Amino acid sequence: MHKNTASYAPGHPDPLFFRPDWSSLNGAWQLYFDDGNIGLLEGYQNIVPSGSIPINVPYAYEAPLSGVKEAKEHNVLWYYKSFSKPGWGKRVLAHFERCDYVFDGWLNGQYLGKHIGGYDAFAFDITDFLKDGDNLLAVRVYDDKDPKHLRGKQTWKEKPFEVFYPTTTGLYGDVWLESVDAERLKGFDARGSYDEKAVFLRMLFTHKARGATIAVKIRYGGAEVASAVYLITGTFLDVEIKLPPKEFHPWSPASPCLYDLEFAILRDGAVGDRVYSYLGINEVSQKKRHLSINGRKRYLKLALYQGYNPQGGLTFTEEQSLKDIGLLKAMGFNGVRIHEKVESELFYYLADREGLFTDVEMPSSYEYDPIEAKKAGDQFGILVRDHVGHPSVVAYVAYNESWGLPSIKEDLEQQAQASALYDMANRIDWTRPVISNDGWEHTKSDLLTLHNYAHDGKALKAFYKPAMLGIANNANFSANASKQAFAEGWHYNGQPLLMSEFFGAALGHDQGGYGAPSRTERGYLIRYRGLLRAIKKMGYAGYCATQFADTYQEKNGFVTENRQPKVPLDAIKRANKAF
Repeated sequence: MHKNTASYAPGHPDPLFFRPDWSSLNGAWQLYFDDGNIGLLEGYQNIVPSGSIPINVPYAYEAPLSGVKEAKEHNVLWYYKSFSKPGWGKRVLAHFERCDYVFDGWLNGQYLGKHIGGYDAFAFDITDFLKDGDNLLAVRVYDDKDPKHLRGKQTWKEKPFEVFYPTTTGLYGDVWLESVDAERLKGFDARGSYDEKAVFLRMLFTHKARGATIAVKIRYGGAEVASAVYLITGTFLDVEIKLPPKEFHPWSPASPCLYDLEFAILRDGAVGDRVYSYLGINEVSQKKRHLSINGRKRYLKLALYQGYNPQGGLTFTEEQSLKDIGLLKAMGFNGVRIHEKVESELFYYLADREGLFTDVEMPSSYEYDPIEAKKAGDQFGILVRDHVGHPSVVAYVAYNESWGLPSIKEDLEQQAQASALYDMANRIDWTRPVISNDGWEHTKSDLLTLHNYAHDGKALKAFYKPAMLGIANNANFSANASKQAFAEGWHYNGQPLLMSEFFGAALGHDQGGYGAPSRTERGYLIRYRGLLRAIKKMGYAGYCATQFADTYQEKNGFVTENRQPKVPLDAIKRANKAF
């Protein structure tokens, strides 16, 4: 385990943006199932209705750790939390890390606002509604199984089926209060350039911060290596800070070097807002048909990571996340493809700290709707923006396997949707690859990612032998037995190739894998090594093996859902290290 940054505080949900004065609202809340949808008419925003039950936030009621023993679907939920007014003497923000799907909030009966979408963090300024003594925070959540909404791996049918899991409803991320100044830094992102030996900062301020100055300090190992002071003339500020050559430490999985960042807003010599963060130098570029990380060719060895656990569902403790990262590294993987989920900020911090490549993948819908497609674009833009600062991130993924774009093969409108999200992500963060539609039927894409569950290496090589001609001629070709690599009208254009789903074998008598199960550990490992050998010989830039852990009915992980290895970790590590 590596050393924490100065911005880390035990229990704080976001080391990438830390202020010292904060307090958690996790723990005991009250929950009411409003199955008749009468709460707004009856004034449930003002009172805790009789019949409310305890719930442990931040766990969705479907997860055992919520303490709610309820399997029935409920579409309208009310949450309640009482807390004392903080004594900070400044403005107070209430943060909500995740809420699925439609959020409305009130404090002491005063409306805070609405948020739609289950995968991005949001906050409200509650200062003007606080009162001395007890305060009542009320949250109304609406969720359903509409397959046009972004759902990730949540089932939209009555029960889980195939590769789709139980639903997640309501609050399933951290909730906390934070003390802030009216003149403050609202957000920022930091990009480190390996070639230019510099840090690029893009900062966003409140309007009231105009005319003040912002002091930026960069430290490494506790010692200051660079600093600068800038006048805040508007709400946006873009700056470049050069790093001394002797203090230039690039980030990598083997050596995850992180710098500490400190921002301080000053007016008339007095310090107001102060924010602590960190950054890492991880510049991703294309070198012929391979990826280059900080000027060095890098072969990606990823595992598919669903991000579920049997007790918490989509919600993990810090210890659970750290255990998963440790298991992944012990198996010789240098990264994960976080699949159909957006992990917590704390998970990304731990990946940054411990040295594990990650990605940002927007959870999919399953039907196409033009209005919902516009909302999906908005959500994807927020997800990209919110993760630029994590050095572990090496790619953004807009869609997976044409989920939500079922006619993208020939439908120009759906092709335009995938391409528009690609363009938007590139505008927000031009330093990392963007994948339009992971698996097949790509449009614009910086990486060509393919899914193929051929039984073994021999079958995989035989399938792609004709495809090599298509790649050589910049043509389209088959991704697998039923899908083309590109949508109609699109073709290969020199992108690095990544086998981003393969293997997925069950072991022994387990069901829920891809293809025939491997009956013995020896057969399992021979099958895996053979696939790795074939991928490497075909000139791919890396791979992502299905999958890290068994997840509900999918019993095709390297470890069980309780994180018990199915074969010795060293055996998987030797296989990964060999190719």
